[in-house]
Amino acid sequence: MNLRLRALWIPIVAWVVSTTIGCPCTDSVINSSPWLRWQIFANFGANNVCSEMTKRGALLSVPVPIAGFPPAVGRFYPQTCQSALNEDRKTLSIWMTGNGYAWTPVTQKMGFECSVAVEYKPDFHKSGDTIYVWFDAVDTPSPQFRIVHVEQAVTNVALSLYPMEWFAGQMAQSFVKEQLAKGFTVIRQDDQDDFSLGRLAVGQRPVHPWQVVGKDRFTFANETTEIRGLQQDFLGPFEIEGKDRALFLRMQVQGPPIDVFVVSKDAGYQWRMQYQTISPPTPPPAGASIIQSGQTPPSGYFEGWVPVAPGAYYVVLDNSISAGSVQPPLKIPTPVDPSRAVGAKVSYLVQTGDRP
Repeated sequence: MNLRLRALWIPIVAWVVSTTIGCPCTDSVINSSPWLRWQIFANFGANNVCSEMTKRGALLSVPVPIAGFPPAVGRFYPQTCQSALNEDRKTLSIWMTGNGYAWTPVTQKMGFECSVAVEYKPDFHKSGDTIYVWFDAVDTPSPQFRIVHVEQAVTNVALSLYPMEWFAGQMAQSFVKEQLAKGFTVIRQDDQDDFSLGRLAVGQRPVHPWQVVGKDRFTFANETTEIRGLQQDFLGPFEIEGKDRALFLRMQVQGPPIDVFVVSKDAGYQWRMQYQTISPPTPPPAGASIIQSGQTPPSGYFEGWVPVAPGAYYVVLDNSISAGSVQPPLKIPTPVDPSRAVGAKVSYLVQTGDRP
C-alpha cells in the first residue's frame, strides 16, 4: 500500500540530528546496533504510524483470481487504525479498517470494506542525511473483505461461474500476497519521502513515472493509474499547511482526454462514497464547491496549479459521462474488458509549494 510515513520519521530524524552534532561516528554506531535502532523507533516514531496510515488512499493493483484476466486496480482508504509494540519480538502490530473501490473484469466497479491486521518488524539505516526505513511483514493474516457494491453482478457470465463469496475471499488473499506480505520501504532525504513495496537495498530507488528536480516543492504522489471507461479515480486527500500555498499537478495521459477536478476533503469524501456504492458514477455532490476543474488533452501532457487555503483536498480524475465536459469514446465490450468505453492510463505528479 502506498501509505506515506513522513511524520513518522520527523521525530526520529530530529533526534538523530540532535545527537550527531560533533560526532561523525554516529551513523556507524546506529547502523551496527539493532538494539539502539529499535529504541529510537519505539520511543520516537511508533506513536505516529497510525496518524500517517489514515491520511490518504493507497493505490492498489492485485491479481484477479481468474486466469487470463488483467489485475484489479483501485484504492483503499484506511479510516481507523490502532498500533501496538511487541518488545519481546521487536515488532509493530497494526490493525486498520477502511473502504475503497476496485475495477475487475468480473465485476467492473466494485466497492468494498476491509479490516486488516499486519505485524511488521521495523528497521532503518542512516547514511548522512538519508535514512532507509524498512517495514518487513512478519505476520499477515487474511483480511476481512466484504464487497458492498458490484456494478455488473448479473450480466457477467464469470459471476455465475464463481460465487461472490468465493471471489471476495480470493481477492482478499491476493491483497495479502501482493500488497501486505511484501512489506515496504520508506526513503527519507532532503525533507522528502520516497516509497516502494518490498525491501529496497541501501542505494536503490523506486521507479516513478516523473523525475522530480529541485527541493522547493513537497511531493505527495508520483504514480501511474488506470481509469477504465465510465469510471473515476479519487487521489488524496492531500493536506496543505501554511498560507500562500498551491497544489501543483502534472499528468501524462495515454488514451482519451479526462476531466480533472480539485475539491475539498469533505466534498471529495462524499463524492467518493457515492462512487463506491452507486453505478454509474455521479457528478459532484449537490452544493459541492469545485475549487478548480479542467481537461487533459487526448494522449497528451497536462500541467497546472491551483491556489489553495490550508486544508485537505481531493484530486478527482473523471473518465465518465457523468461529471465533466469530455466523454470517453465508446467501444465494444469484451470478456477481459466489459467496459463500454475506452480507458485511460494516467501518470500523475501531485505536489505542494509556494504560489507562483
